[in-house]
Amino acid sequence: MDNTTFKRPLLSGVVYAERAGHCKIDDKRGRQWHIMHVTPESEPLEPSPVQEEYVRYEFGEDDNAYMGPLLSSLGMMTGEEDRHHELKARAVEKAVLSAPFRLFSSNRTGVILIYPVYKSKFSPSVSLEERIRATAGYIGGLFEFESLVESILWQLGNQTVLVKVYDITNCRPSLMYGPNYVKFDRTMAHMSKLELGDPFRKYLMICRYQDEASKSWLPAIAVVLIVTIGLLAPCVLYAAAIHVAKLRQASLQIQGLEVQLQDANMANSQLRADASEIKQPAYTIIQTLAMLLETELSLVQRSYTRIAQACGRRQIALVDSALESPNSPVITRTT
Repeated sequence: MDNTTFKRPLLSGVVYAERAGHCKIDDKRGRQWHIMHVTPESEPLEPSPVQEEYVRYEFGEDDNAYMGPLLSSLGMMTGEEDRHHELKARAVEKAVLSAPFRLFSSNRTGVILIYPVYKSKFSPSVSLEERIRATAGYIGGLFEFESLVESILWQLGNQTVLVKVYDITNCRPSLMYGPNYVKFDRTMAHMSKLELGDPFRKYLMICRYQDEASKSWLPAIAVVLIVTIGLLAPCVLYAAAIHVAKLRQASLQIQGLEVQLQDANMANSQLRADASEIKQPAYTIIQTLAMLLETELSLVQRSYTRIAQACGRRQIALVDSALESPNSPVITRTT
C-alpha cells in the first residue's frame, strides 16, 4: 500500500496517523523527519521529549485545506493527552474520545475520536504486548459536538427542549453543549447518563422545557375538591348513621305491630268461638220452644213461650250485631 494513501482525510474532519516510536524517520526523497511537540500556532514547535510512543501528524502542502481545522484543534491538546488517548484505544481495541475543547475555527465544542488500526487480526484474548506490536497507527476524527446535538434536537423539535451536556469524567464537569447563562431548575429537569462508545469517559445530559411550566388550575381544583370531600364525608356518615338508627327503630316498631296483630287475631278467633257457643244453645232453645208451641198450652203458657222465643232471637241478633260492628276487634293479616 502506498504510504500516501492515508494522508488525506477519509472523510471531512478525519485523519490517519501512523504509529511512531523514538527514532528519526527518513522518507524516500531523502528528507529527515523529527518528532516534534504539537503546540498552538502562536508558539514555535519544539522537539518532543523521549516517549515510548508519539503522536505524528503527517501532511503535505496540498493537505492544508483538509487538515488545517483538525490540526488547529489538535493544537489545543497537549501531546501527553493525545498519547494517553491513543494508548487507551490500543489497549481496549475500541474507539476512545478526548475531553471536550474549543475549536479555533468555529469556537465551538469539539471532540476527537481515536480508533486504533492493526496490521492483522487477532483473537480477543491476545496480550497487551501483542496488541502494541500489531498496532499500525490511529484514525482520528474530529466532531463538532454542538452541531451533532443540534441536528438531533432539530429532528425532535428543539424549540421546546433545552439541553445541556457535561463531560463528568474528571472532578470538575466540563460543559460540552448548552448555554452557560441559563440556570436549570433541577426539580423540573430530567438528568440521564450518555454512552458515546468510550468506556473511559462519562457524560451527563440534562433536559427541560425552555418555557416555564404554566400555572395550572388543576392543583387548586384538586385541593378544593379534597377539602370539600373532607367536609362532606362526616356529614354523609352522620346522616347515614341517623338513617340506620331510624331503620332499626322502624324495624322494632314493625316487630311490635306484628305481635299486636297476632294477639288481635287470636282475640278475634276467641270472640267468634264464644259467639258461636252463645248462638248454638240459643238456636236450640228457639227450636225447642217452637216445638212446644205446637202442643196444647194454656194462654199464659203460650204467652211465656213466645216471650222466651223472642228473647232468644234477640240474643242472637245482639251477638250478630256485635260481630258485624266496626268497633269489634276483627283483624285480618294481609301479605
